[in-house]
Amino acid sequence: MNGQATPTPAPTLKLVGKNLDDLAREVINGAWSNGEEHHAHLNATGYNYDMVQTRVNAKLGYSFVVQ
Repeated sequence: MNGQATPTPAPTLKLVGKNLDDLAREVINGAWSNGEEHHAHLNATGYNYDMVQTRVNAKLGYSFVVQ
């Protein structure tokens, strides 16, 4: 080793079965419930809640970033 820290790779988006736009459309239409249940349901199903919610916000014209 050369004494330098190995960089951590950036997380990747992994969608299980649906593309992000279709999933965001379903969220907007209420298919994934809402609030904490919505968050838990997306994560439990293998989707990345933050990525999905960011796309939902973009589709709805919101300019803030979910953290």
